[in-house]
Amino acid sequence: MPLLDPGLRADEAQTFSAIQLFMACAAASGNGFVLSDERALAVAGICSRLGGVALAIELAAGRVGAYGIEGIASLLDSSFGLDWRGRRTASPRQQTLHATLDWSHDLLSGNEQAVLRRVSVFVGTFTLEAAQAVACKELDEDQIVIHVGDLVAKSLVSAVTADDGVMRYRLLETTRGYAFGKLQASGELDATAQRHARYFSRLLESASGGSGDRQRDWRALGAHLGNVRAALDWCFGNPESNPRDAALGTDLVAGAAPVFLQLLLLIECRQWSAKALSWLGHADRGTRKEMVLQEALARAAMWTGAGETVRSAIARALDIAQRLGETSDRLRLMVGHHIFLVRAGDYRASLAVAEEMGSAAQTSTDVSYMIVADWMLASSQHFLGHQRVAARAFEHGFGRVGPRNLQLFGLDYHVRALVPYARTLWLAGHPDRAMAVAREAIAEAAASGHSVDVCFSLLYATPVFLWCGDWNAASEALGKAMQHTNWQALLSFHAGGLALHGELLAQLGQIDRGTAMLRDALKAMKAERQFILVKRTACEFADALMRSGRLDEASAVVADAITETQDGEEPLEMPELLRLQAAVLLSMPDKDELQAEDCLVRSLACARRQDASAWELRTATSFARLRMSQGRLEEAHEILVGVYRSFTEGFGTRDLQAAAQLLNELDGFNASAAKPPRTPSR
Repeated sequence: MPLLDPGLRADEAQTFSAIQLFMACAAASGNGFVLSDERALAVAGICSRLGGVALAIELAAGRVGAYGIEGIASLLDSSFGLDWRGRRTASPRQQTLHATLDWSHDLLSGNEQAVLRRVSVFVGTFTLEAAQAVACKELDEDQIVIHVGDLVAKSLVSAVTADDGVMRYRLLETTRGYAFGKLQASGELDATAQRHARYFSRLLESASGGSGDRQRDWRALGAHLGNVRAALDWCFGNPESNPRDAALGTDLVAGAAPVFLQLLLLIECRQWSAKALSWLGHADRGTRKEMVLQEALARAAMWTGAGETVRSAIARALDIAQRLGETSDRLRLMVGHHIFLVRAGDYRASLAVAEEMGSAAQTSTDVSYMIVADWMLASSQHFLGHQRVAARAFEHGFGRVGPRNLQLFGLDYHVRALVPYARTLWLAGHPDRAMAVAREAIAEAAASGHSVDVCFSLLYATPVFLWCGDWNAASEALGKAMQHTNWQALLSFHAGGLALHGELLAQLGQIDRGTAMLRDALKAMKAERQFILVKRTACEFADALMRSGRLDEASAVVADAITETQDGEEPLEMPELLRLQAAVLLSMPDKDELQAEDCLVRSLACARRQDASAWELRTATSFARLRMSQGRLEEAHEILVGVYRSFTEGFGTRDLQAAAQLLNELDGFNASAAKPPRTPSR
């Protein structure tokens, strides 16, 4: 059978006998179809769906001229293809695929026919155990084993040994379609579908062995997703809009949610969890089942951009966990609550959650939660502008002995700590160490292979590279993030990625294009209430507007960003916002130097309160340029030199290079001014 490889070429495809037969039959029908690279995968898919059955391939290929390749593929989803007629010279039972299957079906015993139609409810492969659970009714398990074997011997069911050594069975799509029609006609469909749903509900329940992120690797259960989806469709689907079996459906969703989450089927998880919660019975309200569903909904919505859904789902799950006395569940949910609050820009609330986590973690026997509490506290302090406190808390957590590869609410917590720690290091005046830690976070996430970790690390480490002026590193990180296989599923990252891409383009000289992207990103982040990068984006947007001469717009962007700051809160970008406000004032035709000086003085004071040497250096450089333009050279030198000399690394980064260049200019001016005037020669 042909491999369904997205890169399959026509010449490779025609090495498979099934495709050779398809092309020969298509040519014999006189439709002039030629296999191209673009159509190779579609034809391979058709042959695969037909299981390589010669008659089925002949019938399908003979209809290419009438329906086209895409039409053939679509018609195979229905039973229409069963009635395509073959050669007139063929025997009656080979005139259509339906006739052939009728002939084979009529040769079966009554019990064999019953097993065949009942196992048609399976999507893809199934085990003997699954067949026994679903095809039972009046048949016992031993009889089903015998009849499945008979169906294999009569080529109506295929058998294959899987990688795990377990024998699995499947019906060819054409046979399954035929048998499913028989199941519908028999009146047994609902009873069979219910047994099918119950089997997979029990399978998922027995596989759980726990809760949250510390369960087993769920990827092996991904092979059952086709059957789980079919079971969910049956449970919740009904022409009258009422579920056929809501209780069974909610059990299935609760069991399947970890599989959806690990496979990053986030939108699907979000939709099924919401549906299950909407039909949750009164007896299940406030139970562990509801808590599991609320957590699944929150986790799926977290990365697909539904902020208010996350807030309400986490709040409800936390309330249930606390009332049930489930300490480990409560701690895990507090981690999710903290992630949500940081992303929403509510840093003071996130600090309160981190402090509560630190107290609650002391009651747990799992020391890892104490480490996580340190990192949560550090992250909140970082965004609140307390860099020295943040650095100490990060380093305290890193100094503890705990597990690695700890996944909580979809993120590796060591990776989540490394990223804001890198940002903290840059702000604290350690740019080389900051870039090293950012690269460590990216490498660790890549080694884990978890898509959320990989994209999270690449996206949120990029600001460090941009701050340092390493455009190549920033471009590479953004490129890897946006080209990642699962980037499209992580909707809540998209606006941030757009903003950072726009910033990079503006820095590389594509100001108009970068400005447009920054504007769109800022609008999207506010609409989605994803505030973690909003003020940074506002800074870069204002800077790009200013450099393109749109001073009034730049002034309005800065003013809005400052106004939107919560009362009593001094976010980490405040020194930069004040510096940019001064820069806009000094660029105006009627520049206001006094007001600009006030902004710069306030920026310096704010940077010092935050222990943010990086912001202090930027502002001191801007202030020194102003003093130099005023002819106050010694004062300019004094403003800048002390801050510059406090740095012990990062002299190749853009801000330190700019400061060094300005100091050299000032030294040159001061040296010229210190030279005695030359005595004219006589």
